[in-house]
Amino acid sequence: MAGELSAILGHVEKLAELDTEGVDADFSVLPGIPCRLRDDQVHEPHHRHPREDMLANAPATDEGFFLVPKVVDV
Repeated sequence: MAGELSAILGHVEKLAELDTEGVDADFSVLPGIPCRLRDDQVHEPHHRHPREDMLANAPATDEGFFLVPKVVDV
């Protein structure tokens, strides 16, 4: 595995040798379709569902959680 990792790192070093002067950071390989960047913004979801509403149609619940069939024996 060390050999494979060395080969990967060698490839990355070759990429670092490429001349990227004048290449836009948001370059798109598809002509006419620019990469769209957005500002990272933290916001609340557009709507919130109370827990009781979410659990109302569940076939089985316990203390505010969905109950599901056991699928793994431990």
